[in-house]
Amino acid sequence: MMGEDNLSKKKVKKKSNKNLSRNNSNIEVKKEKVFTKERVISAVIAIFLIFTLILSLSSCMGTVSLEKSAKLLAEYYVKHDQAALRKLGASSETAKEGIETEKEERKKEIQSSFARAGVEASDEQLEKIYKAQIKAIKKVTITTDTVSEDGDTAEVKVSMNYIDVEAIDEAAAEEAFKDIEEGQSNSDELKKECLEKYVDNIVKGLEEAKPSTEKNEAIFTFEKGAMSWMPEEMELFTEGIDSLMIK
Repeated sequence: MMGEDNLSKKKVKKKSNKNLSRNNSNIEVKKEKVFTKERVISAVIAIFLIFTLILSLSSCMGTVSLEKSAKLLAEYYVKHDQAALRKLGASSETAKEGIETEKEERKKEIQSSFARAGVEASDEQLEKIYKAQIKAIKKVTITTDTVSEDGDTAEVKVSMNYIDVEAIDEAAAEEAFKDIEEGQSNSDELKKECLEKYVDNIVKGLEEAKPSTEKNEAIFTFEKGAMSWMPEEMELFTEGIDSLMIK
């Protein structure tokens, strides 16, 4: 069992700072980050909000417990586990639509990272990076515990280890650019060559990544619905989960 010193704690509240990400991008190609805490979540939020309405109108199943509700939502958001959302009453179509929407938004974000470095990745390269990201993040372990409960409102703690993507990204960039000599012309051909090396390196690093031994944790407010518990503010929940899954 892990001691208190190994846990990074936070409490996610209403009206808190919603910019939980760090902007890790720099001008130089070799310093550009592809997998950061920045994520485009607005489209996924829309899916979740629709799903919330579905839950509030449905009573065909027994109420899912607080801890299980929080874990299933986190498993869906982090690991793209469609079965988790279906256990909360969502249709297969709703679960799939949320994942597909998030996938496209994330690939756009990756391409934007490359664009800031003056290069453009192919669809095949974007797909490889995306799949490697998901493969890495699926290795984390998510646990939930009730902090307090008062009628139809409760607080639940979500704990999760993480993937050290900062180290993976740095290693991939350094390896891709290690043979470039100082003052060498920054030609399109050189950029393309470095991009190919970088993609191969970061994919390999993500696929071989192991989750941390330490954990991050956050506390969220949930409200009881017709058949499950749901976050009081879905956007704060997804932002908070984002902050837990990567170092």
